[in-house]
Amino acid sequence: MTPATRCSRTIEHLSALTTSDVAHRVVQALDELEDAYPDRSDRVIAMEDVLQTFVRSRAGKERKAPFARFVYVTINRRLSVVR
Repeated sequence: MTPATRCSRTIEHLSALTTSDVAHRVVQALDELEDAYPDRSDRVIAMEDVLQTFVRSRAGKERKAPFARFVYVTINRRLSVVR
């Protein structure tokens, strides 16, 4: 399983949880993803893949839910720093 797939699955799993450490665990999954790709361009591709996988998985669901907004904003902020 690729690091991007692992990160996507982790985030999808976390979307079903209601514990207080979900935000920390999302950030941790993204940190692991970034650590897996030392090359900046590979990191950007992996993060974009995770973001698109998450957006596709939310199709038909409430995309404006707090968790979905948090994931979307968090990944986009990281992408803006990496680029």
